[in-house]
Amino acid sequence: MLEGQVCSLGDTTGGGPNCWVQGQIAQLLSPSLLALRIKQIYLVLYSAVLEPTEYSQSAILGANTIIPCTFHVGNLPLKTEFLAIIWYFQGKEILNSDDIVRTSHPRASLNINKLTDGIASLLLTNVTISDSGTYKCSVIYSPEKKEEEVILNVYAIPTIIITNKVVVKNKESFLNSTITGFYPIDIDIKWLRGNEVLESVTHYPPQRHSDGTYSVKSSVKVTPTKENEKQTFSIRVYNASLHEPLQKDFQLVYGDSPRMRISNEVTNGNDNILRCLATGFYPDDINITWIRDGEILQKSLLGKLEQNQNGTYNVESSVTVTKGPKEQTLSCKVQHASLKEPLQENFILMKRGAGFFFVRNKDSTLRPIIDYRELNKCTIKNRYPLPLIPEMIERTLRG
Repeated sequence: MLEGQVCSLGDTTGGGPNCWVQGQIAQLLSPSLLALRIKQIYLVLYSAVLEPTEYSQSAILGANTIIPCTFHVGNLPLKTEFLAIIWYFQGKEILNSDDIVRTSHPRASLNINKLTDGIASLLLTNVTISDSGTYKCSVIYSPEKKEEEVILNVYAIPTIIITNKVVVKNKESFLNSTITGFYPIDIDIKWLRGNEVLESVTHYPPQRHSDGTYSVKSSVKVTPTKENEKQTFSIRVYNASLHEPLQKDFQLVYGDSPRMRISNEVTNGNDNILRCLATGFYPDDINITWIRDGEILQKSLLGKLEQNQNGTYNVESSVTVTKGPKEQTLSCKVQHASLKEPLQENFILMKRGAGFFFVRNKDSTLRPIIDYRELNKCTIKNRYPLPLIPEMIERTLRG
């Protein structure tokens, strides 16, 4: 009962829960005992009006979760007009339910139909990592107030992606993977061959994403033999978001590394067609990039993939480049899963003027030529008569 509140003896509806009690007692007890009994019941009500229950809660990223808060009001019927619920997150109010529900959190809500059952739980939809933290449930039933804190832990389950399982038999190779979308940051990664835990493992620093989750790259160095062809390799991940370790199994893909060479074909004017041929590689996924003076050329053309009789592949990439007043350094960069590092060859395109080139014949062979056209354009031609050779000999003898 609020301090200073006055209740009439016949009041059985208004005036708050304490007036309701007094009204009931007034109908049952004699006036001489009324004051004493009201005092005793009021003390019981005052000391045990609310009993919130404390919980800790976990949720998975993207799911809906309920942060629990329950209470009861002794043995009396609950009257919502004397009830208020306030939810706080990290000390800041996010929801207030009095006559109406007001919220500053776009994904937080309260089921007001459950309040009469003593349930003031908070519903959060599409939970994010930023929702992790301390929530406080404040239940006010005039004149009583009780508060309890609930810690919400949001977890994100990792995903394992094998980014490379191509190896070269009897050569040092690397298996690569990316573990992405996990939270919290602490993670343990193991590579296995059967039940054997592999050494020579490299874990790179975790990277944080905009949604608060993390990703990390991991690789292991192996030298595969013929005996490993049918063996099962695995990567096993431990994280607090998992009830048990997450494991992905795979088998090795034995590949062949590409070989490469650059050729140049002179066309009309100052245009040159540079060709980069990659041969003898497996599997067929390959990336060829042309670079000029440190910048990637976007207008390169990738030819049709051709398969050899032994199952390997060939492919050609070409780019057309125009000569300029300065020398140009062009590079062809070949990336393939069987390579520890990309292959790269350079070609220097001479400036305008005489140059030595190879031109492709119709039978695909090459012939060397010297292009004097640009040099001829800038040559100053001095014309003057030359003396006859007999006259030169006669002059020499006379001298």
